[in-house]
Amino acid sequence: MTNAMRQFKAKAGVLDSEHEFDAGSISFSLTMAPTEAVMYVHWGEQQTDGLVNYHMQMITQYRFREGLDAKELHRDMDNVLDWGVSIRKDYFKELVKKIRANILADAKNAEGNGEK
Repeated sequence: MTNAMRQFKAKAGVLDSEHEFDAGSISFSLTMAPTEAVMYVHWGEQQTDGLVNYHMQMITQYRFREGLDAKELHRDMDNVLDWGVSIRKDYFKELVKKIRANILADAKNAEGNGEK
């Protein structure tokens, strides 16, 4: 997901700075077992040589032996989903606008050059 988001950003013409945390590439994952769940965050970071380092960090581990951890998991999942349908969704919309503008500009340039 993180790599796909970076490719989507590149198509929109949004480039990363070297050694900069790429907030636009953030994604979350969750692993579950009958007795526990673990939430992770993933992101990419471009290095000076152009290579991208992908990172994965555990956010927290929830143990279901106590009912409190299940409530905390529910709260944290709600927070991630709220972020996804608000801030993240708005970010996607802006990227889509940029991609559309790039496509229209490319089509206009091709038309001006006599290409079809």
